[in-house]
Amino acid sequence: MRSNRKKLNYVALIFLVCMLASSFYLPIAQSSDLVVDIPTELEDINVLTLVASNVGDNFLDVRDTLEGWNCTVTTIGRSPSVLTHGGTVVSVDLQAEDFDFDEDLPNYDLFFVPSGAWWQSIANNFIYTDFIREVYEHDSQILVGSMCIGSAILGSAKIVEGKKILVHGLGAFYIMDEGGIFITGLNVLSDERILTGATGSGVNGHENAPYQEFSQTVVKEVLGLSYLDNYTIEEVDNVILGTHKITVNTQTQYELDNLLTGVERNISEVEVVFYPSNDRKDIIELSLDEVAENTYEGYIDEEVDGKYTVKVEIYNNIDECEIVTIDYGMRINSIPGFSILIISLTGVFAIGILLLITGKKIHRR
Repeated sequence: MRSNRKKLNYVALIFLVCMLASSFYLPIAQSSDLVVDIPTELEDINVLTLVASNVGDNFLDVRDTLEGWNCTVTTIGRSPSVLTHGGTVVSVDLQAEDFDFDEDLPNYDLFFVPSGAWWQSIANNFIYTDFIREVYEHDSQILVGSMCIGSAILGSAKIVEGKKILVHGLGAFYIMDEGGIFITGLNVLSDERILTGATGSGVNGHENAPYQEFSQTVVKEVLGLSYLDNYTIEEVDNVILGTHKITVNTQTQYELDNLLTGVERNISEVEVVFYPSNDRKDIIELSLDEVAENTYEGYIDEEVDGKYTVKVEIYNNIDECEIVTIDYGMRINSIPGFSILIISLTGVFAIGILLLITGKKIHRR
């Protein structure tokens, strides 16, 4: 009888150890290495562009820029051809109703929704907005991009929630109404596979829009390149400056810059934003200091716990911002190097009760 009870205790102890092990995690320092070799040829980049009557002429600017770099631009719509706002005839390569998301979509790297006078009719047409949303949700790798007032269409497609978006002021409502964050003051912005460009000005505003900068960012993103080299987030003890130290190492993309335009983009600022999973907590925003070339540091000076979505925002001298999203879990107790989850503690108590009840039954026998 004692032997059985002893065996039972061993089994319970093993379960207890397993439960405790599963409840610990060690998010003291997380890092990421995003270095990718730059290919010398760009022919493999394929862009799918939505077009319809009165599409903006910024489509022509982006198309001509990308094709000048040997990328391929394919049009898709609901008619054999369309007229741009400026009167240019554009042939439509693919019909949307015949498009197979499983077979055709993997062939493309970017889905481009141009700006222009067509925007409101497209934004209020569920056939188009449903198509855009299906593209974004169907393939977790494809990028979706727009510029100026065209970004409002992305809002109507309901793919902007939680993302920072550049859009003409007339389209701000379409972004904010769907949970997006309306941003101004930048030329190009990329956030979670959404690329947006700023607004031009004047009668021929498309000519003044940053279409070349936008196109260059498209190439960088498609190639899987990043201004983020690596990062660490670590808890620090007995440091007056704060509770957690964040270090971000950046990298320039001069090889790509010189390959495309000859103009080098230099990192100018790095910010880190912690978005808590619990909406009742405050967002933590932190501007990092440059402590060495391409190295930025900062400290969180308040108590934090729980799980966060961390966004590293890297700005450069052409007013481009690349936002890299990181899932991160902060420590929630004072045990050095560990954090205990409540759900695991519940499992430990359950094992204790089971052991107690079973032990009593064996003792009665």
